[in-house]
Amino acid sequence: MRILFFFLAAGWLGLFVLCLRGKPHTLPEVFSALGGFLPRRFVRKRAGRTRGEMAVTLFPEQDPESAARLYVRFWWGLWYCGLIICCSLCLGAFWYSEQAAQRPQPEISLERPAFGTEDQSVLLEVAAEEGAEVVTDRVQVRIPARAPDAADVERLLDEAEQKVRRYFEARYLHTETWPEDIEEVQIFCTPAEDRWIDAQGTVLWKQIQVPVDTRIQVLLTAYGQERTCRVDLHLDPRQETLQEKTEHMLDRLEQGAYVAEDRVLLPTEDEQGVRYTWNPAQKQRTGPEEYVVLAFLLPVLPPALYRYRIRQKAVERRKLIYRSYPDMLNRFMILLGAGMSMMRVWEKMDADYRAKKKKDHKTDPLLEEMLRVENRIRTGYSFAEALRIMAESLKIREIRQFAAILSASWKRGDEHVLLHLQELHDRSWDIRKNQARKASEEADTKLLLPLMMMLIVVIIIVLSPALMTMTV
Repeated sequence: MRILFFFLAAGWLGLFVLCLRGKPHTLPEVFSALGGFLPRRFVRKRAGRTRGEMAVTLFPEQDPESAARLYVRFWWGLWYCGLIICCSLCLGAFWYSEQAAQRPQPEISLERPAFGTEDQSVLLEVAAEEGAEVVTDRVQVRIPARAPDAADVERLLDEAEQKVRRYFEARYLHTETWPEDIEEVQIFCTPAEDRWIDAQGTVLWKQIQVPVDTRIQVLLTAYGQERTCRVDLHLDPRQETLQEKTEHMLDRLEQGAYVAEDRVLLPTEDEQGVRYTWNPAQKQRTGPEEYVVLAFLLPVLPPALYRYRIRQKAVERRKLIYRSYPDMLNRFMILLGAGMSMMRVWEKMDADYRAKKKKDHKTDPLLEEMLRVENRIRTGYSFAEALRIMAESLKIREIRQFAAILSASWKRGDEHVLLHLQELHDRSWDIRKNQARKASEEADTKLLLPLMMMLIVVIIIVLSPALMTMTV
């Protein structure tokens, strides 16, 4: 325990010293400072394998190499800080459990729920000790509700009696059955006269020709206590409900009672005074449960479509680069062969593209990257370094070869640069021809379905006279 506490104290002291030594200003710099214990050789080796985009994102003010080294220290410092914090929490929890184990255990009791509520259950851990032997287990303890006293039972019976009386006053003539048990009260009903209501609670409407007053005896039982109450019930001769009247009218309609010689006369009013309104049936509306699939697709579909659109734009951008690459290379060779220097050719092509873009309001991704190369050169980059960044941003093999040839000629003064560019020019035209051939094949495949549909229509038009003749 003391050794672990000593190591954690040393770890916290190291975090404090590294943070003061690095003098960070932002949170990423704080974690990078905490990773300052790493050897420089290890940092340089790991920085060579680090993705430059993430490093530059975290440290935008640094150059790519410094950002990569800070990125490596950032992750190691983050893991180091997390390890120290987790170990400190574990040590604190262990110390607290040891202190709690040394305290005297109080008597544990579980309070029972009040009467009328549901029983509760709680998951507990039990440890049994006898000498040196210890047994632990997990148990689900049920906590029953409190037993009712006399006042609770009386209150429960009063509420049940009120509910039974409301049942017979409001709903009995519609349900025609005895009420079911209410919560913890058992209900048993018996009719005073069997000629009006049978033992199952069904009203004998055929026997009732005039208004009848009858009585029902109800026995309420709860927790061993009983209460008897009588309910007076007034039964009028049963009249046909509106639903039954409508069903009878529909039965007569199906049997042809409203059929005339040339039409069906739909009834608007019957002899009992019921008015009927007929309207064309509307299409059933879509219920909310049918939108469940749409509700699941809405959060997923837009990002998926957006990602697909971005991918399509990337493909189109690559196609545009391949399409304009031969023309750019051809013009670059013509100007370079006319005696202009490489930088002069580059500036000439950029100036012509700016004028054309201002006039036609059209952009070309390849020429836009060439403009960025010129801007980087003006801000202090060398021509070779700017070409390398352009090749890495476009990520096209032909552009990388073009940048490598120009960089080599810029550094060593290669006299055969035009020959190398001519080879690239020939291969670029072959690539462009292959792309045009592939596009034509894709167009033929897309036109296959419309052509098949047109063929089916032509066959139907040609064969329709013969089919009509065979029918006749």
